[in-house]
Amino acid sequence: MSEKKMERWVYLGMVNGSKGERMYAWAVVPNGPFLNQLPVLAEDATTRLFSKRLARCAPGSVFKFEVSHEEEKAIVHGDGTYEGPWFHREQVISWSARSRAVDAEISARAKQKRDMNQDQLLDALQPIQLAYRRMKNRRQRAHLLAQIIEYITGLNT
Repeated sequence: MSEKKMERWVYLGMVNGSKGERMYAWAVVPNGPFLNQLPVLAEDATTRLFSKRLARCAPGSVFKFEVSHEEEKAIVHGDGTYEGPWFHREQVISWSARSRAVDAEISARAKQKRDMNQDQLLDALQPIQLAYRRMKNRRQRAHLLAQIIEYITGLNT
């Protein structure tokens, strides 16, 4: 592992990981005396992806982190220090829009998966619902429900 050094990073927002998971993107910012004197971030700037948040912040937030490098991997030590906002507003607007779109897409996929699981459950319960509706009186319905509860809870063993 290399030695620890301070690096300035700007938060780019959420992006899709290689498996469609939520990742948090940070770009390495060249060191300069003042944030407002930094050039526009190049499209090919060194970007780091993390599966966990390094800081709770909005896209365009600049932080200084203590970092060591191991091959292609950056290892962040401790909490970062907030340095201020990124001064190139157009880039921040672009990063924010992309981050919101990625968040909405990932949330929609998760909701679709939950809904699909719910639909499968309802499909599995449909025969029981039909049997319940065919029962002629309350006593038969109560007996069916008692059998189902007994089976599910394992009280019949």
